Amino acid sequence: MLKELFRKRKKHTFFVVLLIVVVLLIFIGLLVKLNYISDKGQTDSSVKFKEAIEKQYPELKDFEIQDSFAGTKIKTDIIEGERYYVYLTLGSGVPIAKATCFRVDSDFKVYRVGEFPNSLDSYIGYTDVNPLDCKGIK
Repeated sequence: MLKELFRKRKKHTFFVVLLIVVVLLIFIGLLVKLNYISDKGQTDSSVKFKEAIEKQYPELKDFEIQDSFAGTKIKTDIIEGERYYVYLTLGSGVPIAKATCFRVDSDFKVYRVGEFPNSLDSYIGYTDVNPLDCKGIK
């Protein structure tokens, strides 16, 4: 009798655990799906901002795959609803050989913030570029 009670309880526990696992898997699936949708929307929006720059400055199209000895990359920051882009040409002796900075507002208007290094500065000691003013960061 005690064995039967234990078997029934064991079956009941198994089904409860199985139900919890199924509910958790559904919950995780929904979270992943929502995150994917959110990321996809953000990526589509980012593409439009980047395309606005490339439309006004066609020489920057496919910038990240252009020939460069040490490589190229694009850095993006979002500050108060506006997007700032830094198109970086990396250096071999210095971390950053050249950079061009842009601000793109919510209406996709492109503003050239500046270039790094400016004529009054040098490359020495800078490891990054501030997208707000296109000045070097030590």
